[in-house]
Amino acid sequence: MRLTVFEMTLSRRSNMKFKFLTVVLTIGLCLILTASLEAQSLSSRFDVPFEFVVNGKTLPAGAYSVVCSGGGNSLIAIKSTNGGEAVYTLTHNGATTANNDQAKLVFHRYAGQYFLSAFARAESGVAVLQLPVTASEREASKNAALHAPDTVTLVAMR
Repeated sequence: MRLTVFEMTLSRRSNMKFKFLTVVLTIGLCLILTASLEAQSLSSRFDVPFEFVVNGKTLPAGAYSVVCSGGGNSLIAIKSTNGGEAVYTLTHNGATTANNDQAKLVFHRYAGQYFLSAFARAESGVAVLQLPVTASEREASKNAALHAPDTVTLVAMR
């Protein structure tokens, strides 16, 4: 069965309309999901007085915003408030907080080197978000094998 020129043109137009509609719907869905994620995100500000490592990347001392997308295994973003460095990392749930009225960052310190290890949200009854141990932290812990790491906790700015 052969198609006429008119039928082929009509078929092409339908195909283009379908592609255009698919693109428009995809963009709309992305915008809705972004707005939903932004509404669920939790943000806290911290003044970190020392250089520290997150997800293998060393960040300088300074003011940081920690943004946590809602949910169980969360993605957190550690962003410099002066527009500098930003690091994204996945977390997993740790112990549940009993009474936590302020957000906290927990660091492990090995011989003067700090590694971000956890983020506790300012909510009671939610899990502390644990960051994965990186290769550089494992190496630092081997080098300081005789000493347990110091734990340093910073409380969010109000």
